Amino acid sequence: MATKFRLRRDTVANWTSANPVLMDGEIAIEMGSPRKWKVGDGVTAWNSLPYGFAGDPGPTGPAGPTGATGPQGPQGIQGPPGEGGGTTILKGQVTLTLGNGKGTLAHTQTFSATGVTSSMHVDVRLAGVGSTEENEPELLDLVSLWAVPSTDSIEVGVTFSTLTSGPVLVNWSAF
Repeated sequence: MATKFRLRRDTVANWTSANPVLMDGEIAIEMGSPRKWKVGDGVTAWNSLPYGFAGDPGPTGPAGPTGATGPQGPQGIQGPPGEGGGTTILKGQVTLTLGNGKGTLAHTQTFSATGVTSSMHVDVRLAGVGSTEENEPELLDLVSLWAVPSTDSIEVGVTFSTLTSGPVLVNWSAF
């Protein structure tokens, strides 16, 4: 006749709360999903014993299918229109006279710009000066160039890292 034996087994909650010390070599099973097991050493309590090792993990399985596309996010804010974007674009050029022959690091100048309003966006860029080679845009040590629109005018500010004098052309557009 065959001999049968049964290993100690219980739920995770019961093992954890009872926290028994298994006899040296005693095997006990945790009845969860998946089932796990521990081997006692006669000294260490259940909660501190490592789980038994069933073998090396197998190879990674194939990737699953791509999930469904999520819902569309909210619409972002509208950016400024480009050329021909349906909004009136005003353009012009202004000459900034810098330093009165002495040179300057910073200069601010307000000029007339009919049709410009304070709610418009203004873009300013340095333009070449045909008669003064030293004031070509790529030769100027420009730190910053900014513009603030007002009703029928634009204030332009420019800052250089070295003393600069003479005329500097600035192209502007407002929309």
